[in-house]
Order: sequence, then C-alpha cells, then structure tokens
Amino acid sequence: MQRSILSGVISVAGTKVLTLVIGILTTPILYRLLEPAGVGIYTTVISVFSLFMILVSSGVTDGVRKFIAEEREMDCWEAHVVGFYFRLALLLAGVGAGILALLTWSGVVAWIFGPQYELYFYLLSIMTIVSQFRAYSRRTLMGFGLERYSEPLKVVQRVAFVIVALPLVYVMKDRGLLEIAVAGALVGKIASAAAVAIIGFILIFQRVSLRSLFRPTPEGFPRRKMLAFNSLSIVLILLLMSLYHVDILMLQALADNMQVGYYRAALKLAEFLWFVPLALQTVFVHSTSELWSNDKTEQISELAARTTRYTFLLTAIMALGLAVLANIAVPVYFGSQYNPAIMPLLLLLPGALGFAVARPVLAIAQGKGELKYPIAATGSAAGINLVLNAILIPQFGMHGAAVSTSIGYGLMFVFHLWSARKVGFDPLSDARLGRILATTLLSAPPIFVLAHLLDVRPTLLGVELPLALIIIPLLGLIIFLFFAFALGALDLHEVLDLLTPLPEPLGSTAETLKTNVSEDTMSSDSMQKMMVVAGILLFVSGIGYAFLDPGFGGDSDPAPNMTTQPPASTTPAGTTDSTSLSSTTTEETTPDSTTKPPSTTPPEETTPPSTTPAEETTQSQSSTRTTQSSTTTTTTPPSTTTRTTQPSTTTTPPSTTTRTTQPPSSTTSTTQPSTTTTTAPPSTTTRTTQPPSSTTSTTQPSTTTTTTPSSMTTRTTQLLTTTTTAPLSTTTTGTDMLSMTSTVQFGTSTTTTQPNTTGM
Repeated sequence: MQRSILSGVISVAGTKVLTLVIGILTTPILYRLLEPAGVGIYTTVISVFSLFMILVSSGVTDGVRKFIAEEREMDCWEAHVVGFYFRLALLLAGVGAGILALLTWSGVVAWIFGPQYELYFYLLSIMTIVSQFRAYSRRTLMGFGLERYSEPLKVVQRVAFVIVALPLVYVMKDRGLLEIAVAGALVGKIASAAAVAIIGFILIFQRVSLRSLFRPTPEGFPRRKMLAFNSLSIVLILLLMSLYHVDILMLQALADNMQVGYYRAALKLAEFLWFVPLALQTVFVHSTSELWSNDKTEQISELAARTTRYTFLLTAIMALGLAVLANIAVPVYFGSQYNPAIMPLLLLLPGALGFAVARPVLAIAQGKGELKYPIAATGSAAGINLVLNAILIPQFGMHGAAVSTSIGYGLMFVFHLWSARKVGFDPLSDARLGRILATTLLSAPPIFVLAHLLDVRPTLLGVELPLALIIIPLLGLIIFLFFAFALGALDLHEVLDLLTPLPEPLGSTAETLKTNVSEDTMSSDSMQKMMVVAGILLFVSGIGYAFLDPGFGGDSDPAPNMTTQPPASTTPAGTTDSTSLSSTTTEETTPDSTTKPPSTTPPEETTPPSTTPAEETTQSQSSTRTTQSSTTTTTTPPSTTTRTTQPSTTTTPPSTTTRTTQPPSSTTSTTQPSTTTTTAPPSTTTRTTQPPSSTTSTTQPSTTTTTTPSSMTTRTTQLLTTTTTAPLSTTTTGTDMLSMTSTVQFGTSTTTTQPNTTGM
C-alpha cells in the first residue's frame, strides 16, 4: 500500500472517527426527542431524498473526483474538469429542485405520503440545491488529493447540524408540535449543507480561478466519456442506495411509523461497522484510478487482498461486540422505548459484515472505470433484496425487513468477488477467510461469557453505569487479536509494517518493536503453536462455563416460600398428603416468665408428650394443619404473640388445638382431644404465628397425653367440604381437598389427631 493512499485513508478515517463520536453523542438525543414515530417520519423523508439525489448528484460527484485525479497532457486539465462538472451540477440541481416543488404543489406528495409531508418536501426542494454543491465541493477537494480539507468539512457539517437542528426540535417538541419538530431537523440539514458548500468553494478557488467555472471546454475534451461514466455511475449508485432505502420505504408503506423508527435505530447501530470500509471506499476510487492508468495490476491485487483481510477482521470484531452488547447498548443509547430494535439489529449484523468487506472491492473496480460488472453484481443483490422485502415485510414487519436486507448485504460480498475477477484483480489472493472465520468462532464464546459475568450496573452519583459496555470492548479486542495472531489471520511483522508510516509516536514505536521482534530467537511457528494451545483452552473454558452455569442464557428464580421440612409420615395405606408451607418460628414462654431461645418447628412436626403418674402434661403438641378457603379460625398479624397467664390452681376443660394455614389450597380442620379433664400447667400460653406465606396458626398447650401406635391408626378421608358437629369428645373435621383424620384410644384417654399433610 502506497504511503499516499495510506495517508489519505488515515485522513478520512480520522475524520470519520470524529464524526462518529459526534454522532454517538448527539444521535440518541435527536432520536429521544423525536420518539419512534417522529424518527419514522424523518427517516422516510430522508430515504426519499437520498434516492432522489442519486439522479441529481451521483454522476457529478463520482466523475469530478475520478477525472481530476487522472494525469492528462491537456493544458489546464483540472480547471476544465472543475468547470464542466460545476455547470452540470448547477443544471441538475435546478431541475431536481423544480421537480420536487412541482410534485408537492400538484398534490402528488399528499396523495402518496399524506398532507403532513407537503411541508417536508418543500424543504427538500431547497435542500436539493445546497446538498448538490456540498457534495460537489467535497468531492472536488478529494480529487485534488486534499482529504485533509475535504474530510474536516464533514465535522463542520455534523456540528452545524447539531447546533441548528437540536434546539429547533426541542422547542417544537416541547410545544407538542411533533410534525414541526421533524421540519426543524430538516432545517438543520439545510443549514449544515450550506455551510460546507461555502467553505468548500473558498478552498477550491485557491486551486482554480472563479472564471474556470464558466469557461467553455476546449476541443478534444472527453465530454462523452465523462457523461457515459456519469450515466453508469448513476445506475450503480441507484442500485447501491436501494439496498439502504428500499426496505425503509416498503416498511413505511406496509407497516407504521413506529416500526420504521425501531428499524432505523437498528440500522443506525449496524452501520457503525462501515466507518472504516467507507473511508477505504472513499479513498480507493481516485487513488486506484492512478494505479489502473499505470497498469499496476499486481499492486492492485495485493492492495485488494490485504484490504479485504483487514476489513474482514476489523468488522468481525465490531459485529461480535455489537451482538454481545445489543441488550445493553440499545436501551442505554436510544432509551428503553427502543428495545424492540434489538432483534432487527442482531438480524442485520451478518449482512452488514459482508457489505463492509464488499465496499473496498467495489471502490477498486470503480477506479478502473469498467462499471459493467459492478453494476451486474450490485443489481443482482438489489433485486434479491427487493423481492425478499416484498415477501417478508407483509408477514413479519421490521423483522422481515431485517432478514431481507441482511441477505442482500451479504450477497454483495459474494457477487463482487465475481465482479473483481472479471475486472482483473483477485481480492482473495491473501484474504485468509478460513482463518478469519475460525478466529471469529473461537473468540465468540469467551467474549459472550465475559459479557454475562460483567453484566452488572453499579450506581455512581445516582447514575447506573453498565460495566460490560465499558470493559467488554477492550477485553473482546484483546481476545480477538490473540486468536487472530494464534491462527495466522494476522502476522505481527505485517502489522508493524503497516504502523511504521504512521505519525509519531506510533511510527517510531512500531519501528522499535519490529526490530526487537526480528532479533528474537524464538521462531514465529513456536509462538503460534503456543498461542493456538492457549486459545483452544480459552475457547473450551468459555463453552464449558456456558453449559455448566445454570443462569447463563436465562434467569431461573426459585419459587417463593420454599422450605426444607422433615420427611413425611407414612400411613399404612401408603398415602402421602403434601402442602407447601414456610417453616414457622415461634417463641416459647414458660409460666414464670422465663424466656427460652427461639425455636423453629415445622408446622407438621409432632412431638410426643411425656407422662407422669400424678398428672398428664403435654409439653409439645401434635401439629395439625388447618387450611380453609374463605373462613379462618384465627387471624393475626405476623409475629404477634398473645400470652394468657392463669393461676396454677385453675382446672380447665380439655384444651382445644386449632391451627389455621392459608396456602394456595383451602382446607379447614379442627382437632379436639377426648373429654378427659386434666389439670393444666401453671399457665396457659397461646402462640400465634403467621409465616410469610400468609399462614395463621393458634396453638394452646394440650393437657392430654397422646400416644398413637401405628397399628391402631384408623384413617378417614373426606372429599369436598364436610362439616360435623359433635360433643366435646367427638372430632370435627372440615376439608376442601383431601384431609385425613385419625382417632386413637389409648388407656382411658381418647385423642383425635390429624396427620401431617405437608409434603417434605
């Protein structure tokens, strides 16, 4: 690659980085102000204007850039080219502006798009003139090799647009005039284009005189060749731009402005992949034109192959990064209202990668001037894109548009490989596509895993910081470059050779590293083998983590109120009743007000009481579950404890134990012991506990010794709702679902219990 070409690429790329940064900072502001519906209207208007300007300016801008750069023996060649294309640009701009104004005045615009679009198209007629001379002035400077002037004008254009458009849009939006807010954005376009055109002409007049703009061309001037090139360029650019805008126009006609706004947001992010390929395409048209005129075919093939490889690597890592961070980048960049744009973005990325690689190849073919094969390749991709959009958009909306456009973009790379060979150069001679594909596939799992691990958002000064959006781009680049060097997709020596011509301090640093690497005793093959082994281990670790981590790819929250409980009791019939409940924690208070440590007892656990010869005292009772759908025996707030102290000489009737639980099922059970009258302990303690799962329980100590041999257990099962009223010695049970009641007699005491119905 020649130094002049590299310096031009650096100038263009540097400017594109600045405009990219400005766009990153200002685009979300504009999109948030206009909202998806306003963005849909604005995008539709700009798409129509872009397609219309192909007929007005494409032949002019490409022609003036190409023919000024050619070395001809004719006197004042550059001045004649500048004058010829200026007059042509003026004529086409006037005709184009008149056509737009006429279509708007006659009502055609209102019939196709709606009455609200008439104001926008009147503004477009003015914008046609200023945009024509903005493009003409910039491309003329590029033809002179003055990228250091032409590219900063793009920064001027972007800054002027922000200064004019954003305040107008904000004021109109604040007053509720969304349609006028879109017009404010168009006014910003007009003002910025006019500023660039004025500055550009001032710079042009430093190379040629003002008179040359109106001086007739001499005999022997290749007018027909220039016009033929213009006509072919118009066809090529029209087909090329149809890939950008046909999907938007069809989506607007078949869907609504909201979907157009979401889809445009996805396209905006996908087009970030193109900033370096666009820089290469911009420079290669006029730079390779000189190489073609000198028959340096081998140098062109070498340039095309290395450019294809570098472009593929760069856009692959960018596409991978966007895919990994799409769920974070879209809501952070555009706002959560643009979340529907995430899926179209993911669908667009593969095709955007292919189109990015095809751009420099297309530019080299344009530089030769033989546009027949590039037109055939672009036309084939555009035709397939049009058919797919017509089929998929009515069924799938913006997702169908994304799939169709992605396929059309990807076919651009395939078809232009064929076109390049027909033109006379081979862009795949040193492209190493297999190694690049392996690099991308191997680096994807570790990058996805890192993005998953770093998906945290710490808060700083009340603002959430998406950590993955800050760290993953750097870590992902390191991992990708590691695999690229390990697999041979990149060579360290060629990278250092590429960096050596750069300005200080990059150039001197690259030269020093190049010398140190050349003196290293370890062979490059040994280093590559070590890197391959390390890369495989990194890939396997990423895949293993993705499969072993249960939270990767989705969040599985545990069910609420999950508890661990003791094993369920087994009945002779082998029936087990289960109910999910939270464990209940109660505090036991002795009669003499001595407080014991809190004890946690599952509601379904039954502790056998102890028996003394003098009296029967129950220290721990059988837990009986009571579940009811609408009526509860006891309802108290959580953690409410009621203590009732009775004199030690009080003789009480048999205690009644009632426990009420209100889980999802509804069952009501009441268990009473026999009619045996016993002497209660010095105090009677009533505990009420309501666990987190809305469980209400009331427990009063039992005064009956309970012993239940398993052989004497009788189970009675009732379905639906049964209510039994009996004297004190009779058990009353009501159940909604399935409940079990066991009645056991032991000695002189009769006890009625209800077994545990909670599944462990």
